[in-house]
Amino acid sequence: HYADHHVTTQAPSLYPVSISYPLTSTVYPNGSTVTYSYGSYPVTRRGGSASISGSLNYEDYMFNSTFTESSPVSHNPYTLYANETYLQEILTPNYMVVFVSGARRDIISENTSQPARRLDSILIKSRDGQRTLKRFEFTYGYFGDEHSDGEAKLRLKLTEVREVNPSDMTECINRYQFDYDDTHMFPSKTSYASDYWGYMNSEQEISSTDYLPDLRKLYWDRTDDPDYQRIIGHSFPCYDKSHNAGFCRTGMLESITYPTGGKTQFEYESNSFWGRWIPSVNEHIDTAAVVRYSISDRNSSGDHTSLIRFQHPC
Repeated sequence: HYADHHVTTQAPSLYPVSISYPLTSTVYPNGSTVTYSYGSYPVTRRGGSASISGSLNYEDYMFNSTFTESSPVSHNPYTLYANETYLQEILTPNYMVVFVSGARRDIISENTSQPARRLDSILIKSRDGQRTLKRFEFTYGYFGDEHSDGEAKLRLKLTEVREVNPSDMTECINRYQFDYDDTHMFPSKTSYASDYWGYMNSEQEISSTDYLPDLRKLYWDRTDDPDYQRIIGHSFPCYDKSHNAGFCRTGMLESITYPTGGKTQFEYESNSFWGRWIPSVNEHIDTAAVVRYSISDRNSSGDHTSLIRFQHPC
């Protein structure tokens, strides 16, 4: 196998932060070679991080600790520059596979003459490229309003894959259709409205001033924990990162309809922490109102070695 390499750099120093290696050719033991050809377009990705410094003062270790900020929340924006690579052609000793791409509106290229791409069709041709043996067409839509929303609120979605007659594209041989959960709209890509696992938990445009997570719900059942005292001692703005069962499914695949008319439907459940229940966005916990119970595994009289205790809000 042989490969090229592409470098992603970070402003302002342009220090390399990642390197990718697109496969360019494969040579088999019998001497035959398969080559891969690519196109590319320049993109810029922007992000940021936040930090705060201070000291934790213990008047009473368990209950009266306070956090003293020595500096305000510091926001550190960054910019990544890269060339997105997309496959254009695979050439084998017997066939040619051509990947036809079109422009997409949900990603902005740094060069207007080289717009961001999406896969529109795949053509399997004879080695000399004169005959098309198979053709597959891809149809897309967008999450968001394609006519009024800018790239920050648009997300591309695949809605249909069709195998068509290479000689007559209006003749569909096989069709696959994809449906998604679009009950809620995505916020813009610059919003920090996401849960602990990165899934959407609100339509709000949460600004960068709120993207330090609020950790108090992680300690709803352990308010006497010293770590909890550290958390509640701060005064900087935070955002609730709890899951929201209604919003976290936004944009997820709901069903695939096959050429036969059959359908596969997908059902999802919220993420959770192993061994711990954490309140969702809409749940407010009164830590006194909990049910405590235990399970004892007694293999013989007087055996209390396997004791598991639980507590859960009412």
